[in-house]
Amino acid sequence: MGLLIVGIVGIVGLLTACTSAEPTPAAQPVVTIVAQPTLSPTTTPAPMGPRPTPDVAPSANNPQPTAKPAVEVPPQLTVTNDFVNVRGGPATAYNLLGKLNKDQQAVVTGHSADGLWWQIQFDGNRGWVIGEFVSANGAAGKTAVAEAAAAPTQPPIPTALPAQIVELQPLQPTITPVPFNLAPTVPPAPVGDGCNENDPNWRGKGQPDYLFCVRQDLEWANGNNTNQNIELYWDVYGVQSVEMRIDGDGRGGRRVSVPNAGRFGINKAEYGGCFKAELYITRKDGKVVGYNEKTFCA
Repeated sequence: MGLLIVGIVGIVGLLTACTSAEPTPAAQPVVTIVAQPTLSPTTTPAPMGPRPTPDVAPSANNPQPTAKPAVEVPPQLTVTNDFVNVRGGPATAYNLLGKLNKDQQAVVTGHSADGLWWQIQFDGNRGWVIGEFVSANGAAGKTAVAEAAAAPTQPPIPTALPAQIVELQPLQPTITPVPFNLAPTVPPAPVGDGCNENDPNWRGKGQPDYLFCVRQDLEWANGNNTNQNIELYWDVYGVQSVEMRIDGDGRGGRRVSVPNAGRFGINKAEYGGCFKAELYITRKDGKVVGYNEKTFCA
């Protein structure tokens, strides 16, 4: 320790002697040291999360997906019967507009208050069909009750179809005009057999079922739509008996016993749409055959 102190003192004395011996140096320029800015420590950036997907406007090359709307099934029905009549209102009393055949479909626009009839679109208008001959989908059951015009009034329908028989009169020299443009009356059939294959009125020529004679085929006396009551007339002979059969618009056939020659009246109010009339003839051998069918649409 003593040596260290002695060394330091010696060095200081040497420096002092040197300083006093050297000439005073010329003035040196002052150098200004500008402090450099202290850099802040580098901050480590926080880890970045997933980058958000930028919104891209839809374009021809980048079409925007479109959600498909739910398909709505329209209210409709399908005919399950062979056919169904289309009427002007929810009852058989309304006029007949036409018909739909089996498997045909129609758009439903409403239903009757009692739920028995459907209102549909038909030929650009509204029509009605009865529910028992069609099958409607679920949307049809959600339709509203549809208004209908008042049902047309009709005369009461008789329980039995009356036969209006008028005897044909013998041919007279002067023919008096009769209603409905009836053909001139003809003389009655000959007494006895009178009808055979040599008779000019024999209908069996080429027709093995028609082994009898006919002087007047079944014919309309007034086939006019404006007439409420229409009549048929006929004249056959060489048979056992004759019946008139009437079939009308979906109804079962009716048979009424009539004479071999006469007239038969029909009230159109008893039938909706079209019907047909036909003679059912019992031949001499007992076989029954249909003859001379006529049709008529009310």
